[in-house]
Amino acid sequence: MTLTNLIGNKAYIYGTGSFATRIKNALNEEKIDVIAFLELNKEISTYGLLPVYKLDEFQNLSKSIPVIIGLGNPQADINIVTLELESSGFRVINPIQFAKSAFTSGHLFENYWLTGDLSIYDKQKNEITLARSLLNDEKSKKIFDDVVEYRKTGAIEYLPERQDVTLQYIAPDLPWKNNFFSGLNVLDAGAFTGDTYENFLKNDIKINSWTFIEADSRNFEIISKAYPTTTMKLTLINAALSYNSEGVYF
Repeated sequence: MTLTNLIGNKAYIYGTGSFATRIKNALNEEKIDVIAFLELNKEISTYGLLPVYKLDEFQNLSKSIPVIIGLGNPQADINIVTLELESSGFRVINPIQFAKSAFTSGHLFENYWLTGDLSIYDKQKNEITLARSLLNDEKSKKIFDDVVEYRKTGAIEYLPERQDVTLQYIAPDLPWKNNFFSGLNVLDAGAFTGDTYENFLKNDIKINSWTFIEADSRNFEIISKAYPTTTMKLTLINAALSYNSEGVYF
């Protein structure tokens, strides 16, 4: 389905950030008019020379024009946004539905988690199956299956419940503090500025050793200043991880 078939000739975009701007640019190339941006409560009146309407103004807008959710932030709750928009009478198009149609229309609209090129799921079938086989419990398998299905179909019922991003590596249903937990040895690949390590410390998780691996020199400098390796517990490596030992552009 092309973008024109999915959307028509006019659209609203929910969100006012770089992801929403990329959607607007793709729509402009397809000669689809963006009428306005929508927000639930963000206090701005215009964005990119277009008006921004908030929740209490939704009733005044045409419901014959669909809303494309322009959120690429992992902390955004697309479920809540979709519910609010549908409750207001809009037809909602989520990022995956948009990306799939954009790909059909000749636009490679991708993000770190998003692609409209569904052939990847066939090409990487063996890797996906292997990743799933590493999971032992049914809860984890269901989350894995739902994420794959959501990314393939865009069906909102498969979108897992949003978790606090600061606890993404510290699942609250795991036994972090019982008598059988002897502590962690962590290889932090892509350590950014040490945020994951900091979250483990704040949550009083026992750490035996932690290895920071970070390729970006600015981030690595921040880690080095914040967490000097004065003990054997911490190791800092200014590099990236790969299948091969080699020099590459980053």
